[in-house]
Amino acid sequence: MAFEEVSTAGFKTYLTRYGVSRLLDPKSNFDIKYFSLTDEGINYDQTVDSSVLVSSVNGEDLKTLYNGGEVLDFVGNDKDGETSEITISKSDIVFVNDCDNLEYKNLDVTVYLGNYLQNLREVNNNIENTSREYEPFIKLYDFVNVYEYTENAFGEYRLWDTKNYNLNYVFETDRDYNNYKTFVNTFVSKNDGRTTVNYDSNRFKSPFQLTIGSYKSNSTNTVTQNGGLTIQLYPVNNILYRTDSTSVQIQNLNENSYQTNKNIIPSVNFNGINHNIKMDRNIVYRDNVNIPIFRFNNLLESGITAAKNMFEFYGTDSASDSNTKVITINMDVMVNDDTFKPRPAKLKLNLTLDLDESNWNGSSDFTKIN
Repeated sequence: MAFEEVSTAGFKTYLTRYGVSRLLDPKSNFDIKYFSLTDEGINYDQTVDSSVLVSSVNGEDLKTLYNGGEVLDFVGNDKDGETSEITISKSDIVFVNDCDNLEYKNLDVTVYLGNYLQNLREVNNNIENTSREYEPFIKLYDFVNVYEYTENAFGEYRLWDTKNYNLNYVFETDRDYNNYKTFVNTFVSKNDGRTTVNYDSNRFKSPFQLTIGSYKSNSTNTVTQNGGLTIQLYPVNNILYRTDSTSVQIQNLNENSYQTNKNIIPSVNFNGINHNIKMDRNIVYRDNVNIPIFRFNNLLESGITAAKNMFEFYGTDSASDSNTKVITINMDVMVNDDTFKPRPAKLKLNLTLDLDESNWNGSSDFTKIN
């Protein structure tokens, strides 16, 4: 039991988490033998607040109070006196859109890349007035959590804990993997412990990058591989420095390069074409638009042309419009832990591009949840 003083003449009593666990444990023989107000394990000076609320079997709130106001872990005692941790009845992998306070157990999303590309064009023409909050990419979700549930005596599930795990994204079929390789211009693969960087070798090169990031917990500072998924236009094969006579990579610049060349200009190479950096020093590039597609001459338009060529050649016709091409990627998202295996979540990306640019609207939605 736990106690809370409410007046000089009275007090309230509460079942603790330990008491609840004993009442619900079918193996325990829980009998109240006596009642005492001199229990030394209770801190009577600590105020009970909402941070120590737990739920009863009928959904009502219970309060817990222990030494120093600490909340005791939910445990149950077996007859032999050994302590066992609470049993998790089920676990769900959940995609979380933290900004919009949305969650999905499975995610089927259509991406309108034409609207996104038009939006990039509009920002490119108005760099200096672009808000600092602008994001030059599409984020489909912020992170992926694992929700753990317990089951009460009435068969009702209660959320017990939310955890971050390292995740694996597994393609459902070879076609999904090939579509991924078509859409992403560079990615890293591992085979028998060997790491390989895979560059786009398709006939029509992709200017896109699809990135799944890591996530850092604010409470524990632990970094796990369950971060957000973003899609961005990144038409970059490599960054070079063009001199008066040739092009060199930055690691090959030396003192002789500086002595013998009047001009050494940063340049992005994409699809065999060099795009020099813009030389207008009057433009102020804030961090949110200080990226290659805005900083290098005509690189954005090269990326848009490549996107149209790629979707026209590799995409399939949309069911509603033959002028809209679709590349679909299906993945199973699962926990990378041999000792813990919740059911995989389904992630389906329907990447679309309307080849008619007059239908692009930079202010319209970039995505739709199906």
